[in-house]
Amino acid sequence: MRGFTRNVQGKKLFIDHDIHSIQQFISEIVKKRYDRVDINISQENLFHTKMLLKDFRLDNYLFRNHVKKAEPAGTAES
Repeated sequence: MRGFTRNVQGKKLFIDHDIHSIQQFISEIVKKRYDRVDINISQENLFHTKMLLKDFRLDNYLFRNHVKKAEPAGTAES
């Protein structure tokens, strides 16, 4: 959001309060699932939060394949 945005009714919403971290706007339920690190440059109004899932299940990220079928690196035929 740069300066202001609008809600679904079209009303302008301004950022008129201090922001110290994007994490201020993330729900506690989501925060519990991730390891988080802030990378902020407040002088430039740049706020980033890197997030890494704590409980990563590879099967949720493979398409048309399963972890059991995946070959270790370097064993696939070319």
